[in-house]
Amino acid sequence: MVTVERIRDDSEKRILRCSEGNSVWYQMWINPEDMMRIELLLEGGSRTWMKELQKYYVFFYERKNGRRILGKDRVKKILDTLL
Repeated sequence: MVTVERIRDDSEKRILRCSEGNSVWYQMWINPEDMMRIELLLEGGSRTWMKELQKYYVFFYERKNGRRILGKDRVKKILDTLL
């Protein structure tokens, strides 16, 4: 069962932390200015421009099957930058 925690959900940005078993991942809808601020931290994450929403959809794993993809430190930097 997937557990979803809303870290932020308003008209500016939406940030979700999802987990299932050993996997933890993040889904975000953010504006271009925020995307520019975290671009360098997103190695290993994906981003898609959503023309209809005029926002970026960002997806990345913190952990996948016990293996750290971005790691807690980089995820913390991304969240601190956006929040």
